[in-house]
Amino acid sequence: MIEGYNIQRMNFGESGCKSMTLSFTVRSSVAGTHSGAIQNSAQNRSYPFTYTLSADTWTDISVTIPPITDGSSWNETNGVGVRVVFDMGTGNATRGTAGQWNSAQNEGATGSVRILETNGATWEVTKVQLEVGTEGTDFEHRSFAEELALCERYFQIVYAR
Repeated sequence: MIEGYNIQRMNFGESGCKSMTLSFTVRSSVAGTHSGAIQNSAQNRSYPFTYTLSADTWTDISVTIPPITDGSSWNETNGVGVRVVFDMGTGNATRGTAGQWNSAQNEGATGSVRILETNGATWEVTKVQLEVGTEGTDFEHRSFAEELALCERYFQIVYAR
């Protein structure tokens, strides 16, 4: 889940909405077409995407997601703004057409691999990054200290009296 404040510049649902790129590195013991989705906080708008893997091979994936300008609402405050979902085997009711914005809670794409149906299957992901624009950049490595400082804005100490 990505906080709403972090997606404000995307202008989701507005005429000035920007394209974005989701990039990640993934490997699975199950070859085939895998899927996921980008969703709004209400989970009533989604963009299912697919990617193809060979078994047990780390693969760099880049998915360009077109703008959504239909006037739909997106949380741009301190709650969930966008969800990035990787489908491990959802049912047909929560899968939709890949490569387009849908008015539904799509968790993945119709016809894609269902990892959970293969006994002992593995799926691993790293370097997940969602960026403005049509091209992904190298993964942003941050130091532990920098990551901790970013997280501390959510931290507070309450002393009992």
